[in-house]
Amino acid sequence: MKRSNLWRAALVLGSLALMAAILAALELAARRFGGPEARFPQYAQYLQESWGPFFRVKRDGGQVFVEQIPRHPYAPQPPQVFLRAKSPNTLRIILVGESSARNLGKKLASLAKDFSDQKTIEFWNAAMGGDSLEQVEARFDEIKRYDPDAVVVLFGNNLLYRHGPPPIGVSPWVVRLGGKLRLLGFLRRRMADRDLTVYRRKAPRVKAFARFIRRIKEDARERKFKLFLCTVPSNLWRRPLLAEGKREDPAYLRAIFDFWRGRIQEAIRILQRDGADTDPRRLFALGDWLYEEGRYAEARRYLKMARDAGEDNRAPEALNRLVRAQADGREAILVDLERLIETRSPHGIPGWTSFWDAQHTRWTELEAAVLLETIGRVFHIESNSPKLLNANRQGQDYRSSLRRAWGMRNPHRLDFADIPYLTVQGAPESRAAIEAGVSALGLSPRERCEVLWQSAEGFWRAGRKEDALALLDEAQKLDPRSERPMRLRAMFFTALRRDRGALAQARDALAIDPDDALMRYFRERLLVGIGAR
Repeated sequence: MKRSNLWRAALVLGSLALMAAILAALELAARRFGGPEARFPQYAQYLQESWGPFFRVKRDGGQVFVEQIPRHPYAPQPPQVFLRAKSPNTLRIILVGESSARNLGKKLASLAKDFSDQKTIEFWNAAMGGDSLEQVEARFDEIKRYDPDAVVVLFGNNLLYRHGPPPIGVSPWVVRLGGKLRLLGFLRRRMADRDLTVYRRKAPRVKAFARFIRRIKEDARERKFKLFLCTVPSNLWRRPLLAEGKREDPAYLRAIFDFWRGRIQEAIRILQRDGADTDPRRLFALGDWLYEEGRYAEARRYLKMARDAGEDNRAPEALNRLVRAQADGREAILVDLERLIETRSPHGIPGWTSFWDAQHTRWTELEAAVLLETIGRVFHIESNSPKLLNANRQGQDYRSSLRRAWGMRNPHRLDFADIPYLTVQGAPESRAAIEAGVSALGLSPRERCEVLWQSAEGFWRAGRKEDALALLDEAQKLDPRSERPMRLRAMFFTALRRDRGALAQARDALAIDPDDALMRYFRERLLVGIGAR
């Protein structure tokens, strides 16, 4: 072989070796800093399957079945199989929607088994977690071909999502390889949201939902099935208040300081005087503080305004008003789950005692029972088991809630805000339960810090101040470069009149995040308070 060819071959091999070394280094970095990837293949599979048909017809031994296609955790579990032809004396009910509907469907199927001797109620759960309005519409157009006697629609918390078709690259080999190579999973996970989902403003999305409801009412009329329209409960008091201060807003900053100083009436007056009609952050603060003062009707009004002013994934008031207006009692029957949950929530304000998170209620058995009662009334079916609908109508106890909270770790974003309240509510050993759960999840130090400082805020609100401070100390040790525990400690020390300690924490937080307007404001007020200014 000529020397020039040898040189070229050596250059190519060297380049390949260098690229392999770089990729190996990136893979090691992704494994070290990218977080767990165990759920990535499941999420990629969801992207793949969410736009396809939900059921397929299958022949086996001379019989025709309909079986569920999606097998990932966003879909109902275990996968369902039904006979294509309805059995005599069977009522076929099909449920469509997002994750709230999927959860409800499981309870419906369980309660319906022993509901009546008159008819067999067959529930098909065609709801999938994460689905957008367009996907629910496509699912409705699919399932109406399977001869339902009734269709139940529960949708709203994903109203602002608009999912596009699956992005290029989410193919079976990427799914398989993404579970092996952390780097590929790390990159694909971050690209998937951007490729798949855009967020739309509320007004046009409510109009799109109104068009959908009008259309499916016509379908129900033409195909002669009943339509059950559900309102959507949502968590008004989403989490404890850790005030953000990235934006200069003198009145808001002054109100936050006064709140932590114990001047809660003055804090309320500042925001009410300055106006808070469009800023969800101010509205939420007002609702939160009014609740602390026992002014529950006002608190509920401001918390609803905060929800509707924000651009987040909670069903807006306009959507539920629309459902109530469209439910005519003939083809479209109202199932008012929002008001049902409000009646079970302290002071009529749904929050951490009624929800697992921002969207999913802890009352699915009660919701299922009420829906089943409504279906029985519309179809003139008498239950032969009254105890069935009266049993177990309480929300899950705190231990079940805690187990579920640990099990619902989101692969994209940590949100443990309900954990401190769920544990403080029910057990003196709750701090130990949190620490055990943190260990069991195998979180990184940064993630453990996140859980602990959120838990500390919950303990503070529950009056367990020493536990709150101890958890903050632990959180800071886990991630010394996180300003969150410092910010919260500055607020706690301000409330305890430990001004020099609060000032030190504010300075430490600002050393990490100099743009934090709230900590700058705290620093200035504390300096004045100790006579240093």
